[in-house]
Amino acid sequence: MGGRHGPNKRTSRERPGRELELLAERIFRELENQEAQVKHNDHILGHLSGTHRQIDVSIRWKDPAGEPHLAIVEVRDWQRRADITHLDKLASVMRDTRADRGVLVCNSGFTEPARTYARNLGIELYALHDSATGRWLEILDLPVLWTTLTPVVLPTFTHTALAGDTIYADDRNSFFANLSDDGGNTRIRLLERFAKEWNAGRLPRDGGQVNSRKPMHIYVKDAQGRPQWRPVSNFLVTYRVERRHWLGRITPTVSRGLVDVLDQRIVPSYTDVPLTRDETWAEIDDPDAVAVRLRGRFHTLEDAVMDPKAHSLHDAEIRNAKTGELERPAP
Repeated sequence: MGGRHGPNKRTSRERPGRELELLAERIFRELENQEAQVKHNDHILGHLSGTHRQIDVSIRWKDPAGEPHLAIVEVRDWQRRADITHLDKLASVMRDTRADRGVLVCNSGFTEPARTYARNLGIELYALHDSATGRWLEILDLPVLWTTLTPVVLPTFTHTALAGDTIYADDRNSFFANLSDDGGNTRIRLLERFAKEWNAGRLPRDGGQVNSRKPMHIYVKDAQGRPQWRPVSNFLVTYRVERRHWLGRITPTVSRGLVDVLDQRIVPSYTDVPLTRDETWAEIDDPDAVAVRLRGRFHTLEDAVMDPKAHSLHDAEIRNAKTGELERPAP
């Protein structure tokens, strides 16, 4: 990155380390959700300097409230480790561009002071691996703790039913597919909406609650069989996260992605074959004990992708506002 050149002064082909930059762009594009914009060799006008800053890889996205965010990635393809001077430079560019997130990539590693400084600055440090090229093959030769995170979703709400109202089930995701937050124009498939937020990393991984900011309604048929949308109150989605752990090794011929230097974990962005555990992986109960035994010399891999079709909401609760009793949909 730099502030001395405008957007048309030199091309990415003229800069050293282009191969690693393009790999970084590819990996971050694979890791980000489809709404995010990932761009190689971007140029962003600095708010403080008034000059265009060359950005190796930029990532732009919007949060659920529609607010824009920016991440900048600096890539260094060197034979020596990155030190605190490179973190100072990145922090300066972050301030100038008002970036929310800063990432420094260096496949030769980082000095110990740089690691400490990065933690205090909130800057992420990564190496890249791409087993297809073999260039960074050796970096994956480490034991791996593989953790699966499975959310268990329990929506609850109260609705005011009129005499003769009947709630009808949906053949895909149970009766909660028959909700709406726009008066019935769009039906909400709750598991699919939850999975979208979960897979994008916008929900806490240790469980929690999700409320609706908009008034909710449920689809019913009245006593004459006519479709109606009845108001819903006390709408709340509570979820817990079940974790299982396996210890094994990642074969470096099947993936590319990030190696998180600070948290010592592998973040794969792609596997050319399905990444599966075989009989060599041992399920364990206490990952902290493994950390003590291996003295921290292992990486962690979190598998937190949720397939809404593999989940069910049949244990969810609908209560009648008048009687307080649980209601069940008609088949």
